Amino acid sequence: SGDAVWRISRTEQTDEYSYRTLADGTVQILKYLGDADSIEIPERIDGKEVASIGPGAFYEYDNLREIIIPDSVSSIKAEAFFGCGGLESVKLGLGLTEIGKRAFIDTDKLTAIDLPYSLTTLGEEAFLGSALNSVNLGAGLKAIEDGAFYSCDLQKIDIPDSVESIGEGAFEGCSSLKEVSLGSNVKFIGGYAFYDCDLTGIVFNGGVLEIGEYAFAGNQNLLEIEIPDSVESIGRSAFEYTAWYESQENGIIYAGKVVYKYKGIMPEGTTVTVADGTKGIAGAAFEYQYGLEEIVLPDTLTNIGEYAFYGCELLTEIHIPQSVDEIGEFSLGY
Repeated sequence: SGDAVWRISRTEQTDEYSYRTLADGTVQILKYLGDADSIEIPERIDGKEVASIGPGAFYEYDNLREIIIPDSVSSIKAEAFFGCGGLESVKLGLGLTEIGKRAFIDTDKLTAIDLPYSLTTLGEEAFLGSALNSVNLGAGLKAIEDGAFYSCDLQKIDIPDSVESIGEGAFEGCSSLKEVSLGSNVKFIGGYAFYDCDLTGIVFNGGVLEIGEYAFAGNQNLLEIEIPDSVESIGRSAFEYTAWYESQENGIIYAGKVVYKYKGIMPEGTTVTVADGTKGIAGAAFEYQYGLEEIVLPDTLTNIGEYAFYGCELLTEIHIPQSVDEIGEFSLGY
């Protein structure tokens, strides 16, 4: 409307590709039209630079065994290689900055990949259900999005220092994953991030602030956990069903500066005084502790997690310090 100028790019075609020319004069591949099993995408088509591989461009192309992507390509869009069941080898160009949502989902013969240092964005469920057992994360990656490596065959993963957040379910169900090295700048670990893996130990860096619900739950052999004082918030049941939790004695369990859980059954009429310096009450920390009658919270507390006092029927009064700036859902439910 008004003075707006619209440019609608038409679909063009060669023997191997349909494509469109974008507003900046570069090409986006829309569809592969050939039948080769080994493909090297050209840097130029009809004299124009190939800058992106469009959504679903190779969708369920079962013949594809090997793909080489040139340095000119900066973006692989959503579902570009979705369901390429025969894909065994991917070489990514050094200009790549983005891999879109579900780009390589269900590539169940792809066992290894190197992500270039230029990559900053790795989309949700990018490699969900692939056969990856070896991944080299590029040193420019900022975030690992939700479900990025869900149910892969990874055995070890090194998170580079550039990564600041690990999304929900990022490595969930990687049942062979035994070793994780966290980079120095990871601040947020999402819910279910490493749920149901095979970790035996985890050392957090000194900058982690938040660990989401069930983030490390289900790692039955996870015994060694070192949580720094920087952690202020821990989600519901983050370390449930681990050897670490099972080894704890009954009573209040602290994880760094956070009350993680009250283990066991609290006697009726119990008063709990939370230690000075505590920053958080974890999700479900006192859930269904029917015996809890009084809780004394320190002025250092910043957050109360979801379901923290859910179902504590004898708890009729609570003083929340002014330092608290976040109270989770259902934390005082029922």
